[in-house]
Amino acid sequence: MNSIVKGLIIGGAIAVLGAVIAITALAVCGWTVKPKFQMKTFTSAEEVSSVNVRQDEGSVKLSYYDGDEIAVEYPENKLFKATVECRDGKLTVESCRKWYVIGSFRLPETVIKLPSALAEKPDVNLKLNAGSANLGSGAYGNVTANINAGQFTAGEITCATLKCNINAGQIKITGVRCTVLNLDVDAGKTEIISADAVNTAVDVDAGSVHIGFAGAHSEYTINVKVDAGSCNVSNSTGTTEKTITVDVDAGEAKLDFAG
Repeated sequence: MNSIVKGLIIGGAIAVLGAVIAITALAVCGWTVKPKFQMKTFTSAEEVSSVNVRQDEGSVKLSYYDGDEIAVEYPENKLFKATVECRDGKLTVESCRKWYVIGSFRLPETVIKLPSALAEKPDVNLKLNAGSANLGSGAYGNVTANINAGQFTAGEITCATLKCNINAGQIKITGVRCTVLNLDVDAGKTEIISADAVNTAVDVDAGSVHIGFAGAHSEYTINVKVDAGSCNVSNSTGTTEKTITVDVDAGEAKLDFAG
């Protein structure tokens, strides 16, 4: 290989590396491109037993409506891959950017509508990286929300179990009525305005949890363990089968009760 060819190869490699560094620097400094998205619609008359949502970014809203079919409106273009399908009673909605795409984007909202007359109340599984999700008021099966750095909000919901795992994001729920309520908070913030649960477990590392319980303090058997954080209640024995277990490492747990 002569020196001219070697020089061309080295020069090309340097140019590519320079372009990558420049684009990365622009992205770090807040460079934003505004790609055009095409809104698509997916419909299905199939009964669903579960709804599974995985969102890297953007926002998603799930709620009931008076229609007869499942309806999903979602954005898509060449930079983002969207998967929407319904198989064997499982509705899957996934969205992620392709590996080579950098920069910040504002995606149009994904809207999931479920018929209010569904024979079976579906389980809901939400996994958010840096996006946001809103769960509309209504009855569901088991609800699970795994939040990395995003936001999860919900109206007044009834479900069998509600499990929320939050890393550095935020959770806000207007009201929940369930048998089992599990909250695992690393460094985020969780607020439940009204909670009516039989068994509640709260694990806080360095975040904060604020729950307003529908029952009186005397109804609950409470077990609290605090290392370097704080909790405004202490161990006590209740008059009903309702239990609350709180484990705080370096965060804060605040529990309020009716009356």
